[in-house]
Amino acid sequence: MPFTRRTFLLGAGTGMSLLVLAACTGPEPEPTLTPVPPTPRESVPEPSQLWRSNWTKDPLSRGAVSYLPVGSNPEDRAALRSRLDDRVFFAGEATSEAPGTVRGAAQSGARAAREVMDAMADQDRVAIIGAGAAGAEAARTLTARGIDVIVIEARDRVGGRIDSREDDGVFFELGAWKLAVDADDSVIADVDAVPLEGAVTVPVSEGLVTATLADVDAAHQGMSAQLSTWAVEQSTADIDIETGLSDSGLAATDTTVGDIPAQTVVLSFVEAARIATGANPTDISTWFPPTAIGEPSAIPTGQLSSVVSGSLGDVPLALSTAVTAVAYDDDGVSLRLSTGESRSVDRVIVTVPLGVLKAGAIEFDPPLPLPMRSAIDAVGFGQVEVVRVAFDDPFWDTDAAVWSLVGGDAEIATWINLVPLTGEAVLLGIAGGDGAAALTELGDDALSQMVRRLLAPFVAQT
Repeated sequence: MPFTRRTFLLGAGTGMSLLVLAACTGPEPEPTLTPVPPTPRESVPEPSQLWRSNWTKDPLSRGAVSYLPVGSNPEDRAALRSRLDDRVFFAGEATSEAPGTVRGAAQSGARAAREVMDAMADQDRVAIIGAGAAGAEAARTLTARGIDVIVIEARDRVGGRIDSREDDGVFFELGAWKLAVDADDSVIADVDAVPLEGAVTVPVSEGLVTATLADVDAAHQGMSAQLSTWAVEQSTADIDIETGLSDSGLAATDTTVGDIPAQTVVLSFVEAARIATGANPTDISTWFPPTAIGEPSAIPTGQLSSVVSGSLGDVPLALSTAVTAVAYDDDGVSLRLSTGESRSVDRVIVTVPLGVLKAGAIEFDPPLPLPMRSAIDAVGFGQVEVVRVAFDDPFWDTDAAVWSLVGGDAEIATWINLVPLTGEAVLLGIAGGDGAAALTELGDDALSQMVRRLLAPFVAQT
């Protein structure tokens, strides 16, 4: 079965019900149910409000989440954790053993703080670059031991890629829009979150077919494990997951999930990987596919940034102050600030996003060692953008919690319907890879028009 390169997310590894519009390419059609998009009869109304992220072009992020592309491996992440002469230490989700999660970022900060404490002398002064989850947890760990700490943050707020917004008493995220139930369990315990669970619903020409999301998630996990096992057993070098699915024969599976056609499940697996990594399937490693596929998730409905501000407590904090250079030697560390000032400390923990390191936005003197520079180059930093669209009233009549456009050129392939989750007439659009990049080129008016075009198939039928 030929495997189309243009694929769009079905399940996103979340526990929710979905309405999916599928369009697949393949051999001559067989007498089975074929997913097809319904024809809209009315237009989508103007949104009452629209919020958007722009992590791709944000100079303080330059992307959204780290992943392992073809040719990289977990040792590259380990290299990102290297300490430099016991003066410069690194943390952040890209260095963690649970990348792409809030808890992983926080754990990396705690790990870096322990490394500092192992290396430091009495009365050492420590600077932490970045007030995200990693920097906040590093600060909390150090100050709990009575260590003199200052946190330096380039943004005018704390949280980093946790971007909590509030509208009329309702909190929502334009950053960490999804929490992993297992990896982020400690976070969910402190912040309200709505579990994503239910059934997958796929419209076909003969009507709706469904499967439980637990079955879809299990299928995704199984495909990921099979693909990785097959790839490792090959004598050839690592290849991307799209090629791997085709070459391994997994793309030609005839195993349906519930009543959902097998090919649609394959495409949904690819798109789950796209959203998990922010990368296109031609870039994602078969040897080390994303681990988040098929894991149960939740959407934060509380102020997620409170986790960060709570960890920071009363730690001295310099906002709107970027660090542009880090110089270190046996005597300590000198930080050059965007304000034109310099600050001297004994140790520093760097928690900036991988995209900032890739761009060389911080100058290191002496330069970073080659193994670390190689790791910065090797680990990918994917693009994921979030669009939150509110309407005065729902224009749809489906209670499916997630809708997905499969096939074609939909820039925003996945839409989460918050009506069954929170009661809000709000749709949350998630774009990854090329789709996310396309969104960043649009102004707000053009984005609103795109949203209405993409949502047209979901208008209630009369």
